[in-house]
Amino acid sequence: MTERKNKSTGRTGLGVGASSILVIFVLLCLVTFATLSLVSARADRNLSQKAVDHTLEYYTASNEAERILAQADSLLADCAAQAADEAAYQALAARQLAQLGELETSDGAVTLCYTVPINENQTLCCEIAAVWPQQSGDGFYRIARWQVESTGEWQPDEGLPVYGGGETAALPGQP
Repeated sequence: MTERKNKSTGRTGLGVGASSILVIFVLLCLVTFATLSLVSARADRNLSQKAVDHTLEYYTASNEAERILAQADSLLADCAAQAADEAAYQALAARQLAQLGELETSDGAVTLCYTVPINENQTLCCEIAAVWPQQSGDGFYRIARWQVESTGEWQPDEGLPVYGGGETAALPGQP
């Protein structure tokens, strides 16, 4: 009679074991996603911190380069006030700007070149050309170059450690 009751009620549901396995699987999925989110957030934070550090280094160097530029502008303004023509202005500018950095002269034009270190791998290279003001209110210089240059040596990546086998052992498509 018991066999007939079980057959007549038609219970074909899942037992407690199947629902427990489902709950465990869902929990494992949630833990995996939480771990991946944590790792991703930590990597984003580290990348953001590197960007902040590099930006701070660059603007510190840029401020120093601007300070030198302000000194050059002041010296060139004094040279323009003392000079009667462009040739005299360039000669005075060459003497005055020599104290701020390296000078280059070509065709009577004077260019001040100086570098400011950003970090151990980069420098900010600046070139300012002295310009005779044509009208009152014109500038005394022209910025010819304001550029970040790499000073570190480039180290190429020699390869990816994808296959850990022998030299040429059993690579697909290789004899």
